[in-house]
Amino acid sequence: MNVNWKFLKNPWAVIGGIFSLVILFGLILFSVQVVRYVGQIRSGAPNPFEAKTAEKKAQLIFRQPALKDDVRAQVEMEGGNPMLGNPEATIRLVEFLDYECPFCKRSAPDVRAFLARH
Repeated sequence: MNVNWKFLKNPWAVIGGIFSLVILFGLILFSVQVVRYVGQIRSGAPNPFEAKTAEKKAQLIFRQPALKDDVRAQVEMEGGNPMLGNPEATIRLVEFLDYECPFCKRSAPDVRAFLARH
């Protein structure tokens, strides 16, 4: 069997061959990842794309200075809801957060500073 390897002398043919192999390898990796995601979604697991983006958004929001340990130790559950402070207080501060809201992100340090002071 006589194999003609003359194309290896042409540098553009070699570069084109290497480029084609890289593209083929990338397509194979992409296909494997798509099959894995489809399997996770069909099995009832949470959407892997939403989980990653929600986790990143939460990391960005909670990169704010953390509550002091003494304040965190005061968190109690009242009727299934987390609560800080005296349940009989005359004033209650109820905070609702949206992880995608830029205003909630900006107000988080102020609320935490208020909690630390009071």
